[in-house]
Amino acid sequence: MTLKSKEKYVYLAILFFVISLNSYGFTDSDLDGVDDSVDQCPDTPFDQLVGKNGCPINEEKGQFYLKIGGGFTKDSQYKNLLTSISLAYSYKNWYFSLLTNYYLYDSISDETGFGDTYIYGSYSFDFYPLYITAGLTVGLPTGGDNLGTGSTNLTPSFTADYILDHIDIFLSYGFVFRGENSENIQTISIGSGYQLENSYINGSFDTDSENGKYVSFFVLHDITEKYYLTLNYSYGLNKNATKHFGSLNLGVRF
Repeated sequence: MTLKSKEKYVYLAILFFVISLNSYGFTDSDLDGVDDSVDQCPDTPFDQLVGKNGCPINEEKGQFYLKIGGGFTKDSQYKNLLTSISLAYSYKNWYFSLLTNYYLYDSISDETGFGDTYIYGSYSFDFYPLYITAGLTVGLPTGGDNLGTGSTNLTPSFTADYILDHIDIFLSYGFVFRGENSENIQTISIGSGYQLENSYINGSFDTDSENGKYVSFFVLHDITEKYYLTLNYSYGLNKNATKHFGSLNLGVRF
C-alpha cells in the first residue's frame, strides 16, 4: 500500500504553501503552492496536481508507469525466483495496471516459464485527508497448472487511507473468488506509512484466511522525477505462511 502520486504532491503543495506564507512577498491566490508572479495557470484548485509553473500535470492525458524487476519466495519447503514486468496508467481518480511474471526457478514444479497475469483497476474518492479506493483484480491463468492457479480469480478490494502531516494510516480488505474447485480467501491489511522528501516507507500487518499472518515493509524512492525504485519484503508469522518474500523493481513515469 502506497500513497497515490496525487496525494503525495497535494501534501507537498500544501506544505510548501504554509511555509511560504512566512516568506516576504509571497502571494498565492489559488492556493496551489506556486507564487502568483510565476503561476501561468492562476485559477487551478488548491488540491490540483501542478508543476513549477502552476499548471496541471498530465491532467488531460494522464500518466503511464512501467516497472521491471524481480523477486523471490523462500521457506522450509518451497522457493522460487522470478522476474516481473508491469504497465500502469492513471487518469484523474482512475488507475489501471497489468502485471505478469516469468519464473526463472521453481522448486516444486522444477520448471521455468510464465506465471499468471493480473489486471487491476480502481477508482479513488477524494475526501482529503481521507481517500477511499474501490478496486478489482482479475487473475488470468496464463501460467498453466504448474506455475499458476489454473483458474480465473476475481478479487474486489476496498482501501481507506487517512493522511495526517507526513504520516498516513491505511486499512485494506479484499475477497478472492478462486473458482469452483478452491476455497475463497479473505485478506485484511492494516498499516502506516511515512513520507520523506524523496521516499515513502510503510509497514503493515497482513492476514489471509488460508495461510495466516504476515508483517510487510514497502519502500518507494524517487531517484528523479521520472525514475523510481520500489522494494517490498514480507515475513510469515505462522507455520502456514510463506516465511520470506521480497521484490525489487525499477520504475519509470512517462
